[in-house]
Amino acid sequence: LLYNSGGGIGDAIQMLPLLNTLKNELKNTKFYYLSAHENHFNLSLKDLNCHIDTLNLDIKYFGFRWWHLLILKERIRKYNIEKIKTIGDSYFAVGGLHTDESEGALNIVELAKEMINAIQYINKNTAEMELHIRIGVHTGPAVAGVIGKNKFAYDLWGATINMANRLETTCPSGGGIHISEATKVILKDKYKYQLCTNTEIKGIGKVNTYLIV
Repeated sequence: LLYNSGGGIGDAIQMLPLLNTLKNELKNTKFYYLSAHENHFNLSLKDLNCHIDTLNLDIKYFGFRWWHLLILKERIRKYNIEKIKTIGDSYFAVGGLHTDESEGALNIVELAKEMINAIQYINKNTAEMELHIRIGVHTGPAVAGVIGKNKFAYDLWGATINMANRLETTCPSGGGIHISEATKVILKDKYKYQLCTNTEIKGIGKVNTYLIV
């Protein structure tokens, strides 16, 4: 499955070398292309004689755009969340920069729940694939600042950020919202929790963590 969030003619041309390689290495493989502009891509591929099946763009295009536009933009504003950056397939965002830690933790979890709902919506309307999302949430102090010499970027770092990252990577298979003991203490009885005993956290050891159910 090749996913192109833009899908313009320039993006299609850039993907031609990749498809040439795939065609030679995986001769009997069926390729799926998901984008906003299927005609641009398909017209550019005619000379390749490459077998391409386009997925149902009415569903896939809406699903992914719904994710980007409604969840990761509108909802971030709704919950007063600050997007920091994307790292590979990860989305780094923080709450509580402009509020107290209690409100920040609650807002992050509410955003996380909406992300889960978005993934479930996509899966419900997509027969060809099933997506999962892992979300790690930790609460604590962090250092914020602008880094770089020529190209500047706002960033956060510290033990709190590292712990949130570890919670994401140790989230059980199938995905979910994986939180620390510190976050659970702040959230109190606002949610139902599933205890994960002796979760191995790199650099820390075995600790109790929780899945929000």
